[in-house]
Amino acid sequence: MKRKLPDNTPKKAIKIRLYPNKDQTILLAKTFGCCRKIYNSLLELQQKKLPCPTEAQFKALYPYMTEVDSIALQQSRINLQQANNNYFKSLKGQRKGPKIQIPKFKSKRTGKFSYKTMNVTDNIKIDFDARKIKLPKIGWVKFRDQRTFSSKIRSVTVSKDPSNRFHASILINKIVPTEKVKPERIIGYDMSLEHLIVDDSGNKLDYPKYFRKYERKLAWEQRKLSRKNKGSKTQKSSNKYQKQKVKVTKVHARIADSRRDFLQKLSTQITNEYDVICTESLNMKGMAQSLNLGKSVMDTGWGQFTHMLEYKTLWKGKHFIKVSKFFPSSKTCSKCGYLNKGLSLSDRTWICPGCGTSHDRDVNAAINVREEGVRIFNSTVGTTGTGLSYRQPDAQGDCVRPIHLQDPACGAMLCIGDGC
Repeated sequence: MKRKLPDNTPKKAIKIRLYPNKDQTILLAKTFGCCRKIYNSLLELQQKKLPCPTEAQFKALYPYMTEVDSIALQQSRINLQQANNNYFKSLKGQRKGPKIQIPKFKSKRTGKFSYKTMNVTDNIKIDFDARKIKLPKIGWVKFRDQRTFSSKIRSVTVSKDPSNRFHASILINKIVPTEKVKPERIIGYDMSLEHLIVDDSGNKLDYPKYFRKYERKLAWEQRKLSRKNKGSKTQKSSNKYQKQKVKVTKVHARIADSRRDFLQKLSTQITNEYDVICTESLNMKGMAQSLNLGKSVMDTGWGQFTHMLEYKTLWKGKHFIKVSKFFPSSKTCSKCGYLNKGLSLSDRTWICPGCGTSHDRDVNAAINVREEGVRIFNSTVGTTGTGLSYRQPDAQGDCVRPIHLQDPACGAMLCIGDGC
C-alpha cells in the first residue's frame, strides 16, 4: 500500500464568532467532554502500555458518546498521535522551535476547549445570506461575520475560550500566485517599544498600547477575584469566584482582540503598499526577561505582527525578508558603515565619529535593515532569476544611499530611496 503524500497546498483559516442556542450549547459541552475523555483515556493506556480500544468500543463502553460527532472523536486519537510525533521529533532535534514537552492530560478546569471535525460528503455547510453554519450533530448555528468565500470547506475547529465565547475556525484552500510580484517598492522596519515600528523614511507609528490602556481595569478585576473563595482540591470554589474569574478573562480577551484587530489592519495596509518588506528577527521572550521591560515588549505583539506580514506577503506573491537578530542595525552608520560598539540602549540619538552624521537610533536601524534585506534578497531571490538583482553604489553627499534593482528580463534599472 502506497503511503499517502501530505497535502502541501496553502490553506487559510477564517475564524468566526458563533452564537449557539441553549440546546446547542449543551451539545457542544458534551462534545468537548467526550473528546477530552477519549484523549485522556488513550493517553493513560499509552502510559501503561496497554492496547487502545477503537471509537466504536468507546461508544459501547460509554453510550453517551453516541450523541456527539463521531469524526470529532476520531480526531482526538489523531491529535494524540500528532502530539507524540511532535514530542519525539523535538527530542531528536528534527523539529524547529522550542522543545516540545511530553503529552499531558487535558483538564476541564482551564476554561478553554476545542474539537475538530472534517467535511465529509458535505456534512458542513454555510449560508452567508442567513449567516448560519451547519455543523455535524449540532445543526445550523448562527454566526456573525461579513466575509465570504467560494472555496470548499476542508475542516472546522469549534472552540470555547475562558470568557465563554464560541468560535469556529473554517479551513479552506488558498489560491497563491505562482509568480512573484515585480519588486518596485521596498521598505525596512525597525521594532520600537514606543511606536511598534519605525520605517526607513523616519515615519513613526502612533501605536495604542492596549495593555497599558486596560491595566487599571484589569488590576481592579483581579483584586476583586483575590478576595473570593478559590476553593481547594477537596472544596469546590464559590459561584462568585467563577463569575469574577470570567470578568477577568473578558478584560484579557478585550486586550488581545483589540491588539489583534489593529495588527491585522496594519499588516494588510503594509502588504498592499509594498512589494518587499524587511524586518528584524528578534527574540522577544529573551528581551522581555533580560531588559526588565516585560510588559512593554509583550504589549507590542511583534511576533504576531511579523507572522501576519509573512503569510500575507505569501498570499499576495510578494517578498518578506527577516534580518538576523545578530545584525548590528542600530550600531552601524547608514552613511559610511562605521560600527559604534559603545552605543548603549539609552542612547536614542548619536553622532557618527566616522562621518559626523547625526542619527536617530530607530531610523538609522530601519535604513540598515532595509539595505541588509536587499542584500539577502539579492543572494536568495535575485540570483535564481525569479526576482531582481541588486547593485548598491557608495553613498555620497547627505542623501540616503539609494537602492538599485535591475530586471534581468529587460535590463531596466529601478532606483528606490531618497536621492534618486
